[in-house]
Amino acid sequence: MRNRRHTINIGKVLLVGLLVLVMAGCAAKSVSEKEIEEAPPESLTISGINTSQTDDGMRVSIKADGELTYTAVKQRDPLGVILYLPLTKLADTGKIAIPDNHIIDSVIPSMTANQKTARIEIGLLKDCPYKVEKDSSMLNVFFASTQAAGQPPCEAGSAVVSQELGASKTMDDKEKVEHP
Repeated sequence: MRNRRHTINIGKVLLVGLLVLVMAGCAAKSVSEKEIEEAPPESLTISGINTSQTDDGMRVSIKADGELTYTAVKQRDPLGVILYLPLTKLADTGKIAIPDNHIIDSVIPSMTANQKTARIEIGLLKDCPYKVEKDSSMLNVFFASTQAAGQPPCEAGSAVVSQELGASKTMDDKEKVEHP
């Protein structure tokens, strides 16, 4: 009887010891994962933004101290293209001069709320195709003033809306005439 109690007590002690070891191992592992997540990654800095005319449109150039990663989003209202550059800061780029043109209205650099992502909003005067090219530490955003063959010409956003509304109104009038 005494042997049996002794064996049960030894089993309980071993079980508690094993549980303590498992818990200590998990706690140490989660601390090291937290340290890795909190380690700040290296961030880039945008040192200059400028606009220039090209033979077939406009170009916005963004210069940084390393290779930039970006996401470009085209928006309809207000008409423009927004570039998001994660883990990137803005240096004092000064006033961005925009030459007289019929494509780009404004270039507005800012930081997102979390202060980890640079945001560059390029306001457009008309809806035109664009392409972004990476060149080492430079991003070039090209806006074409003419369309490729087979595509409709670039138009101002308000003209497109008024044409669509006009077409819609004409169809409604036709329906009233055809179906009294």
